Amino acid sequence: MPNVAPRGLHARHASTWRTPAVVYARHAGTWKPAVYVWARENGVWRVIWGAEVSPPVTPVATWVAPHSVRIDWALPTPNTATQWIIRRSDNTEVGRVASTVTTITDPTPRVLPSGEFPTSVGLTYTLAGTDGTTETARVTSNVLTVSLDPATVTPTASYPSAASNSVARPASSAMGL
Repeated sequence: MPNVAPRGLHARHASTWRTPAVVYARHAGTWKPAVYVWARENGVWRVIWGAEVSPPVTPVATWVAPHSVRIDWALPTPNTATQWIIRRSDNTEVGRVASTVTTITDPTPRVLPSGEFPTSVGLTYTLAGTDGTTETARVTSNVLTVSLDPATVTPTASYPSAASNSVARPASSAMGL
């Protein structure tokens, strides 16, 4: 269960201080499991413990020229995660950042799946919250469509010598045949 840093909630059990797995509160004469535990600090109520980790909110992927993708998201309320885990659509990890961070840049987006050569590709990213032990369900970003067609193409042919006007085909042994 998330113990929200830097404050947190601790209980004494068997002569040692531990993080509680479940907290109960009495409501209308009945003991019920608490969802959040709040404490007042400097006149402000702050969450110090949560029954589960909060996922990030509304991730958005944006292309940053010439070759990066920026992923932005909003913090959940309350925020019980200690880190965000950001992954590409192929499940490789872009990185992990503190739960107070709301942006990360992927400097090497995986645009082309291995062995495929499409004219455009749709990139998505997933984000999940973690408390170091438990991971939330993954929240998916928008689909970022990246065109792989060049803006302009200039075909050029080079001749083997100034006296020739045809392009020479390499010998089959030079091509590895």
